[in-house]
Amino acid sequence: MVKREVFTLQSIKSRIETRFRHYYPDDIGTEEDKDAAKVANAVILFLKVLELNRNTGFIITTNLNSEELRNRYGDCLFDRIIGQLTILYLNPHSYRKSHAEIVK
Repeated sequence: MVKREVFTLQSIKSRIETRFRHYYPDDIGTEEDKDAAKVANAVILFLKVLELNRNTGFIITTNLNSEELRNRYGDCLFDRIIGQLTILYLNPHSYRKSHAEIVK
């Protein structure tokens, strides 16, 4: 019989503190539509951990604007993001596109 570990917010917080000091969900919004709810749940969980431990770094990157983020993940996640994180808007200019070399 396989013992299944039950995760609580405290046990996850402890694991994060001992293993990870920073969490970086990169480029959210690029996952398949069927996985959007999983991404939202993971982000909400880490935002809850962030509430308990301000020493945990948390950076989200996305190419979605505010409206697209809210439409994809819902009001709950959007409200948590704008309420708990500092939003940085970076220039939408693409360095890779401007320096791309097209080989014919």
